[in-house]
This record gives sequence, structure tokens and C-alpha cells, in this order.
Amino acid sequence: MWAAFLVIVLTSIPPGLALTRILDGAADTFRKSLLCLPLGLLVLYGTSGILFVIQAWSIISLTVSIIILEIVSLLFLRRKIHIEKTQHTHWQRLEAAMHGLVLSESEPELEEEVQAQRWFQQQRNPMLQILAGLFCAMTLTPLLLLDRPFGVDWVGFGTLAANVQATGSFELPSPNSGLWTYPPAFPSLLAWLSELSGSSIEQSAMLLGHVSLLAILLGIWGSMDRLGAGASSALAMGGSLALFAKVFDSGYPSVASQLGLIVGLLVVFRPYHSSLKSHII
Repeated sequence: MWAAFLVIVLTSIPPGLALTRILDGAADTFRKSLLCLPLGLLVLYGTSGILFVIQAWSIISLTVSIIILEIVSLLFLRRKIHIEKTQHTHWQRLEAAMHGLVLSESEPELEEEVQAQRWFQQQRNPMLQILAGLFCAMTLTPLLLLDRPFGVDWVGFGTLAANVQATGSFELPSPNSGLWTYPPAFPSLLAWLSELSGSSIEQSAMLLGHVSLLAILLGIWGSMDRLGAGASSALAMGGSLALFAKVFDSGYPSVASQLGLIVGLLVVFRPYHSSLKSHII
């Protein structure tokens, strides 16, 4: 199981960091560490789901796609901002301002955002950060106590994942013959993770579900940190117990589907006004 944990976490970090650089140019190292897992995991789900929808999914094709994704992400992360350029994207201007670089197209609104972000980062409450970190770590405790998920939901998508692993489709043999319409991202990524790590379907499903829950809480923490409310937002969302109840009932695909919320928060919620066009880009 822990081999599967290393596979899913390590493959999520490079694309997550690359996407964080685009969506949040003001992020410091702490915030990047919070956002890389949820954004990277969302990219992995999306890649696997798209390959399945276009009927190009296989263990090999997904592995090759993820390797290419990792290489592209690492190359992107190595790119530096060139001051001599006359045009920069919004995230490049914000990232440069956070690092004290002076670009030709400086904006007053950008300077206000930089000052606000530096203030928010300096005003983080250490005790709240520690408490939120412990709370997020609690999402992984069932992995230490159980060898298979609670509930029965996992039996259904676990069967689909096993079939995807064997045949590359959701078409089941008799007596359950038929083509199942089901969101493909979770079962297809689960099939890949189980095959690559050598873990059983049930163990991989439980791990992927709980890592998805952890990623959501970290994503809420990181995205709301831009408004100075990161740790308290993670505690508030986790304290509602709704996501915990769903994941303990093995409704893992429903929980994983909430990862898109993190991108929405990063795009929509901003501390200062700037054009909607730059938000979307």
C-alpha cells in the first residue's frame, strides 16, 4: 500500500507545482507545498479520464503520458523570468514582483497585491498552522488501522477498475454484462495505481480515496491562505465532517470530484481587483 502512496504523491508533485506557478504567482514555499498535491492529483485524474474517454487508455499509454507530463512540468519549473522581455503574463509579473524583480510593465494594482500577500504570509498564526496540519494528517489514520475500506461503494468501482485493468473498458462479462456509464477518472487511475504499485484493488482504492480527501483539505488551506484564512478554512471544512462521512462510506469518486473546487478558488477569489481576462488566462 505504501508503494502506491509514494507513486501517487511523487507523480503529483511536479505537475502540481507547475500549475501552482501559473494559478498563484504570489505563492511562497509553504503555500506551494500545500497546493502541489491537490493540483497535481487533479491533473493525474484528468489525464487518465481523458485517455479513457478517447479510448486510448492502457497501462502503458497512461504511464507514458504521465512521464511526458512530469518532464514538461520539470522543464516549465526550470524556466526563469527574463527581465529584458517586454511582455509577461499576469502570473509572471506577480511572481517577479514577489521576488523583487522590476519589470517594464509594472502595475499599481500588482504592487498592492504583492504587499497584501507579503503581509498575509507574515501574519500566519503558527499554532493554527500546526493544528490544521494535524487535522489533515488524521485523514490518513484509517490506512494504518484497516486493510480494506468501510462501506460497499468501493465494490462497484473496484470491479470496474479491475475490469479496466484487464480489458481497458467498463464492459463487464456475464452475469453483469453491459457497458457501465461511470465517471472514468477515478476507476482508471485506480487501475493504473494498483498495477504499477502491485497493491490490491481494495487497498489502492482506500489509499487513493483518503489521499484525495487529504488533497482537498490541503487545497482549501492553500487557496484560502491567499486571503489570510488558510488554516482556519481547512479546519472549518474538515470540522463539518461531511467529506469524512463520505470517504468513510467509501464514496471515494464523489470526494475526488471536489478537487476542481481548488482551481475555482484560485481563479475566482483574489485579494485585489484585476481584470477577469487575466484571471481566466
